[in-house]
Amino acid sequence: MANAFKRVGEKEVGSTKWLKLTSITYTNAKGEEKLWDMVSRSTKQPNVDADAVCIAAFLYGKDLKEKEILLVRQYRPPAQAHTIELPAGLIDPKETKAEAALRELKEETGYVGKFVKESKGLPLSPGLSNESAAYVFVDVDLDDPANQNPKQRLDADEDIEVFRAPLSQLSSILESHEKKGDLIFHSVYSLAAGINIGIALNVDKKTLLL
Repeated sequence: MANAFKRVGEKEVGSTKWLKLTSITYTNAKGEEKLWDMVSRSTKQPNVDADAVCIAAFLYGKDLKEKEILLVRQYRPPAQAHTIELPAGLIDPKETKAEAALRELKEETGYVGKFVKESKGLPLSPGLSNESAAYVFVDVDLDDPANQNPKQRLDADEDIEVFRAPLSQLSSILESHEKKGDLIFHSVYSLAAGINIGIALNVDKKTLLL
């Protein structure tokens, strides 16, 4: 059966420098016309399938007993709370996802990384917005001289704390932040849950990145 779902019209209701609100007219499974309000980013770049990148930066080095991941803590006004997230940011004009990830990693954390792989743009809240983020996987060599004294390059209005989390301790670290009132970004929570499930199923540690 042909797909009855189809967008047949849209009207911009309002916009700012960063966001816009659009009222969509679409047909449902019965062919009936319905309305849906959607928020989207005003900054999405052409020819890129994502608005932003989330960076899974895994740290390794001769003195580490296991791999660690870089996390950031920052205040998010819409949530009225500090959140624990992966380093992330919007893709700038003419940037690839990999380029945006390495730039944001350096700016937010001070670390220099090596691109490993990337995902396609993935929906973040598809009932509300068409915003998407790609996950970019990066290796960070702690033995690299460039990573001996990492220094952030934050914008004037950014206040970002950086910390490292051993993967086997990720769940307990997140729980301690929750007890302090911090909110955990869903992908970070999912990563910790996936590691715990793997450990419970006796999955090989190398498969779990440990």
